Amino acid sequence: MIRLHCFVSFLVLCAAVVGCGGSSELSRQAISGTVQIGGAEIKKGAISFLPAPGTSGPAANGTIKNGSYRFTDDSGPFPGLHKVVIDVDPPTQESAAAVAPGPKGQLVEQPPPQPRYRQSVAATPSKVHFELEHIVPDEGSSTKDFEL
Repeated sequence: MIRLHCFVSFLVLCAAVVGCGGSSELSRQAISGTVQIGGAEIKKGAISFLPAPGTSGPAANGTIKNGSYRFTDDSGPFPGLHKVVIDVDPPTQESAAAVAPGPKGQLVEQPPPQPRYRQSVAATPSKVHFELEHIVPDEGSSTKDFEL
């Protein structure tokens, strides 16, 4: 009887160590895209995917260069709902005025577009801050373009 008890205990211990079935852990996802304000690409900035409550995993932080960002499956966010934070340099006097062709080929100044997303009032003079929401899919590589 003692042998049977030891054998059963051994089987239970092996099952606990090995586990049952495959891993159901979520993994980071590759995601890339573009970031524009009023149709003009962002020259440089920072982008972060911060997990919303109920979404597991750490934040994913990256840079925006020449209007593009890219996260790999080693650095990207986990699947689920995220708050996306984008910080960019404020527009200069020259870049704030979009130039568009007017009648008969004349160039006219247009005011900069108003952001469609919440812009932080606590933005420092050196950065403009945007916050958005995005659901990162659990399907491998994806693309998300942000038009601010």
